Amino acid sequence: MNEVTKIRTVPKAVAVLKEIDPGTAITVSAVRRAIREGKISSVQVGTRNLVNVDEIALYFGGVDDDCGKA
Repeated sequence: MNEVTKIRTVPKAVAVLKEIDPGTAITVSAVRRAIREGKISSVQVGTRNLVNVDEIALYFGGVDDDCGKA
């Protein structure tokens, strides 16, 4: 079966990354800034931005679900 893309709101996406790497320095404001600058894609639904968790991880240096670091 194909892996499902992890689409989350920005705060929930950051929470997922913190579960993978509790010491991460990635913040909600940093992700929102990257979205504003067009460096991370998002879909706006109402007032919320939905983002792909894996895209955020790749943009900020890569996090691999298997071992925490790429």
